[in-house]
Amino acid sequence: MRASFIPVDLVPARQPVSIPGGAAIVGRATDLVELTNGAREVVDALLGDVVVVASLDDAVALKTTGFVGRIATLDGELLTPDGVITVRGKPDGEALLLGRRDQIETLRARQMEADAAIERITGQRIALQDQAAALDEETTAAQADAVRLDEAIAEQLAALAPVQVESARLPIERGETDAALAQASSERTRVLSDVTRLRADDAELRQALLERESVAADVETAVRGAAERTQATSANLTDLRVQLAEVAGILEALRARVDEHAQEAADLAAHRDQLQGEITVLDGEHHLLTHSREEAQRARTALVEQQEATRTVLTALEEERGVLQQRLMDLEVKWRGVQEALRNVEEQAHRLEVRHAQVDTEFASATRRISEEFGRSWEDVREIRLPAARDEAVGRIEALRGLLAALGPVNLRAVEEHAAVAARVDALRTQADDLERARAALTALIQRLDEVLRVRFAETFEAVNAEFNRLFVRLFAGGRAQLLLAPGEGTEPGIEIEAQLPGKKMRSLSALSGGERVLVALSLIFAMLRVHPSPFCIFDEVEAALDDANTTKFTTLLRELAQRTQVLIITHNKGTMEAADVLYGVTMEQPGISKMISMRLTRKGIPEPVPVA
Repeated sequence: MRASFIPVDLVPARQPVSIPGGAAIVGRATDLVELTNGAREVVDALLGDVVVVASLDDAVALKTTGFVGRIATLDGELLTPDGVITVRGKPDGEALLLGRRDQIETLRARQMEADAAIERITGQRIALQDQAAALDEETTAAQADAVRLDEAIAEQLAALAPVQVESARLPIERGETDAALAQASSERTRVLSDVTRLRADDAELRQALLERESVAADVETAVRGAAERTQATSANLTDLRVQLAEVAGILEALRARVDEHAQEAADLAAHRDQLQGEITVLDGEHHLLTHSREEAQRARTALVEQQEATRTVLTALEEERGVLQQRLMDLEVKWRGVQEALRNVEEQAHRLEVRHAQVDTEFASATRRISEEFGRSWEDVREIRLPAARDEAVGRIEALRGLLAALGPVNLRAVEEHAAVAARVDALRTQADDLERARAALTALIQRLDEVLRVRFAETFEAVNAEFNRLFVRLFAGGRAQLLLAPGEGTEPGIEIEAQLPGKKMRSLSALSGGERVLVALSLIFAMLRVHPSPFCIFDEVEAALDDANTTKFTTLLRELAQRTQVLIITHNKGTMEAADVLYGVTMEQPGISKMISMRLTRKGIPEPVPVA
């Protein structure tokens, strides 16, 4: 972060510049600056020659009138007296002139975002419309259920009407029965009173009494029948009341369901109104985004038009550049033609110079030959003319020179040299005869040695093959192995190894595993050492691929071999070290200094140190 300080006493004052008339000038920068601290001299010193105009075109126009001060625009551009235009960036990082392409890309990105937002809002609107339609369907279904419930309630009420009529009729029948019972009771009372009154006249009225008793019995029978009917009617009334209570419960349940459906319909209507409100809000946002999109489209169209104009100018400049490049290419072609012609002339002049030098050299050589061979100078033979053509004369001269060269100098010791050469030829012939006899003797010796070698090789091969088979059986605890002669390069045969492990078929050495190949190779090496022992053997980590059991077998064979052969083995195997008589090791107690240590192992397991030379 930097800060700038202006010493007021050191600031030079700027003379105000005159403003030409007729220009689109907003005003002087010093007049447009409002001050609160009274630093007018600083403003006059810094902005005394600055004039503010509306646009960059006005600034250029003002500059062309001969204005010598600085010109600033309302958009932030600054035109200096040197003709340099300084363009500032907008607050959002866009440039006014240099950033048109970035602004276009930004507007395109904003338009793509607006399109995506419109598509997203359209999708949300469609989804909300689908939800509203689903809610309308649910409302319609709820209304249909309410209608069906009303119909069911009406049906239940219609079914309840006969029950209510019957219930209303039962009190009437009960009243009638009570009235008949009251009438029968009053009749009985009257009859009893008559019986009491007429008991005195029993004889006379016995027949009438019997009739009255019969009537009373009939009345009592009627009363009992009426009572039974009353009880039956009461039972029916109780059943009807029970049914009425059940119908009332059903009616209450149906009314509760109607209320629930009405509440659901109200909730659905409220949710639908809410969705309608959201749809209205989204429509407003859609209109806003559409308006923004239209503004972006208009801005994009303006920028595209400006870009097209710029492209037109660039196209014209490119065409002019193409014409100039074509003219430049034509001039380059002409220049290369001139350079090529000049180069040809220089080469021709160089060839003439070389030819002139050759002619001078030939002339000097001919002059020297004439002087050496004929003893004449060029001035003496200059006027002499050949009797024949030059080529014929040169041919005759060369032929005579060849004959003289073929004759050579006169050799006075030719007889003595001939005798010496003849004696040497005789000696070489004698040596050649001796060499032929020696070759014949060597050929016979080679044939005899070949016979002996074949016999010895066959014997050794058989012995090694037998010992190899025995060691193989010993190391693998079974199986068999053999050596086979195979055609080799030249006259010498090759050897192939075949091994059959216990429980497996016969295979070549390349088909065995790593440990199996090691054991087979060790069997062959120990077989050859047993057939032809060696006074000294060196092994270098030959048992590295063996496990503990096979290492034990190897060390047993190694101990047997050590009885008649001195063995030196390099190993990291502990089992092999335990079978050794003497151990030698190299250690580095100090960096860069190696030290050898040794240890003799006795069969009792007590180590014994061994001096190392």
